[in-house]
Amino acid sequence: MFYIARDFAAFGSLVCFCTTLAVWGEVLFSAG
Repeated sequence: MFYIARDFAAFGSLVCFCTTLAVWGEVLFSAG
C-alpha cells in the first residue's frame, strides 16, 4: 500500500508542477 501512496504523491506533484508551468507560460505569453 505504501508504494501506491508514494507513486500517487509523485504523480500529484508532477501534475502540480505542470499546471504551475502552464499558468506561468500563459501569463508570460499574455504579457509578452
